[in-house]
Amino acid sequence: MSQLDTQISTAAVIGWQSLENQNFLTDPDPKQKTLTFNTRFEKPFFLFEIRVPICLKPIERRVLTNSFLILSIQLSTIETFALEVLSTIPEPVEKKLNSPVLRLDFKLSDNITTLIPLYTSEQPKQGRTHSGVILDSVLQISQATSISVYINHNASYEAQLNSIRNSLSKGYYQSILKSQFDLQRLYQGEGAKIAYLHTRSKEVSGTQPDQLPSYHDLQSPSSGRLIQLKRPRVEHDECKDDMISSLVEAVKAMQ
Repeated sequence: MSQLDTQISTAAVIGWQSLENQNFLTDPDPKQKTLTFNTRFEKPFFLFEIRVPICLKPIERRVLTNSFLILSIQLSTIETFALEVLSTIPEPVEKKLNSPVLRLDFKLSDNITTLIPLYTSEQPKQGRTHSGVILDSVLQISQATSISVYINHNASYEAQLNSIRNSLSKGYYQSILKSQFDLQRLYQGEGAKIAYLHTRSKEVSGTQPDQLPSYHDLQSPSSGRLIQLKRPRVEHDECKDDMISSLVEAVKAMQ
């Protein structure tokens, strides 16, 4: 089983496919920061992490907070892992990373676990518009079965990641699957909890993931929804008028 000489921590860009489109998550919120790719080999946990700076609304206070989401990939969920030093760098990646670039390709057997700060709701709300775009992207990434992570090339990092790849190809790590409860306990000490981004409101439950409205759009109900909320009150008034008419007729009959 591979052992890391040092843990890896470096700037990153995430790539994934949605239908036939190639997408990239390059800019966090605030944009001057970077996504970070980390290795986390602390027995009994063997993880790859991607930390995404973001601005989220807290549950109980109004002050917006700059924090981060964590995308956690257990090595036991990786079916295939390949890496390549790119001769041609995609334009969105080139704007964020220095050449040369190392691309890590993952094919996964399970969804990526997403973690958020403890002080936010399990269905987090963005603090700024760009954070809403990030949340939409993270939702798609967490449901993807294949993703690519782009990092600045470093000979030491490449050697260590190749060692991990060789261990995976020999079947190591496959039996080291930790439950969501185990992951929750691990990250709770860091002030994070598991987010359930796939749990959506009834208004979008029938919508495909690639067609989901942005979190910003979900905050304002449509005019049609407002009309539906008003209708029961109108029906109640009609029932009230019928009751009054019946009472008047009953009094007249008694006279």
